Parts: sequence; structure tokens; C-alpha cells
Amino acid sequence: MELGRRRIGPLLAEFATLHPALEVHLALSDAGLEVGEDGLDVAIRIGRPDDPTVITRKIASTKRIVCAAPSYLAARGTPARPADLGAHECLRLARRHRLLDRWRFRAESRVAEIKVGGQFSSSSGDVLHAWALEGRGLSLEALWDVADDLQAGRLVECLADHWCDSVDLFAAFLPGRPAPPRIRLFVDFIASAGVS
Repeated sequence: MELGRRRIGPLLAEFATLHPALEVHLALSDAGLEVGEDGLDVAIRIGRPDDPTVITRKIASTKRIVCAAPSYLAARGTPARPADLGAHECLRLARRHRLLDRWRFRAESRVAEIKVGGQFSSSSGDVLHAWALEGRGLSLEALWDVADDLQAGRLVECLADHWCDSVDLFAAFLPGRPAPPRIRLFVDFIASAGVS
């Protein structure tokens, strides 16, 4: 929702200004919306959809980082390696019926999955971001969501030497021959504008 509110919303408004005959509706959800199931022309979503019948196009990518507020790190210390996360409060995202409590890290050629825990979880990325800013725990965030906070010092990156996986942003739409111009033009517009 945070990326949708902060970047996709303004881009959609700009696109609608270029095409005034279009009627636009922006639905935001951290739980994940599906093109066919939710009656959307286009879904902009993190990760490739599971539905093999939809057409997808990767439009952006960014890395994920572990970060926390300076106040949290002053009180609890800074993890030096992924295994240290077991002693920390980790803010976890919930997707539909699944708690995302396994964070992936790379060190050299190995990939490690670390099970994390903590007092707080939410289906809202905005809420997790706000809790991180309040010093309530470590958060696994897409760089495009926290770049301003890192630059301003409101959040500090942790475990930078242990690269986490990337976040890929996809446009998904139902097949049609050819795709309606409004869909093709919008996906091209979003891809060329960039979302970071």
C-alpha cells in the first residue's frame, strides 16, 4: 500500500491527465489483489502472480534491507549477522493467511533462511514502517519504501554485508489479443516512469 500511495497513485493521476477520457480507480492492498478475481484491468504487485493465465511484465526491482530506528538499536544493539535476529524484535508482514516470518539472506554463495519472531505483525506495510520508525523493532523493507528515512537518519540499515533478496514489481493483466490500448499504454507508462 505504501508504494501504491506514494508512487503509483501520483503516476496514475499523471497518466489520467494525459488520457482524460479514462475513468480510473486505484485499489490498494498489502494482502495482494488478483486481476481476474478482483475485477481489475491491471494489478501492480510485488512478485509474479501464481495464476498462469495472466500476462505479467516486470516493471521495477529493488533490494530488501533490514533496518531499524536509532532508538531501537541504542536500546537493543545492532545485529552483526542474520543468526542474531533471534534475540531481536522483528516486525513481520502477514499476507492473506500466512505470516512472513522467514527472512532470506545471502553471504557469499550461500542463501540462509532465518526464522524471526517478535511481538508485532501486520498485514499493512505502512504500519510496519511506522512501527520501525517508532523504534519497536527491526523491519525487512524494500529500499524504495525507506530510502528517504535512511538518508534522513530516521532508520539505519543493518546486516548490509548479508544481502537480502530483491523485490520485483510486476504488472499483471488478463490475456487479450491484442491487449486493450488503455492497459498497454498504462503498463508502458509505469515501466518507463520508474517507481523508486
